Amino acid sequence: MTTNDSVPDWLGRLAAAARTTRTSSGQSALTTAAKALRLAWNTECAVRAGSPDGDLWWLRLAEAIAEAADELELVPGAPVVPLGTGPAPGTALADSPAVRRALVDLLTAVRDTLAGYSRQASSGRDKLAATLAAGAAARAVTAGST
Repeated sequence: MTTNDSVPDWLGRLAAAARTTRTSSGQSALTTAAKALRLAWNTECAVRAGSPDGDLWWLRLAEAIAEAADELELVPGAPVVPLGTGPAPGTALADSPAVRRALVDLLTAVRDTLAGYSRQASSGRDKLAATLAAGAAARAVTAGST
């Protein structure tokens, strides 16, 4: 589903998603993290880098987002993360520091929320799966920060 959001509106959408993700806890943290990863993926897909180095940066980030989504799906009770669905920018986004910062902030929120969920998990299996998902989200943050 594409939207007619302007770049500032899209950046606002990313910031709002980061705030929502940071404030979620318990089982809803998994759903919120899944939605945030979908939004991150759709943002990444909409960016048009202006250089080969930019293309490689976004490709590394896409791989890290996909890995985080895959790991999240392994957490018992977590929803499927249908990458490529949900809201997406209606037009291409230019690769810019503002877009990169907003996306890294969103991924940082996912990492922190999943780490918090893993600390609250009662069973060893849930804790392990959530810790692995938080680690994958941390790798996405690292990919976005380099």
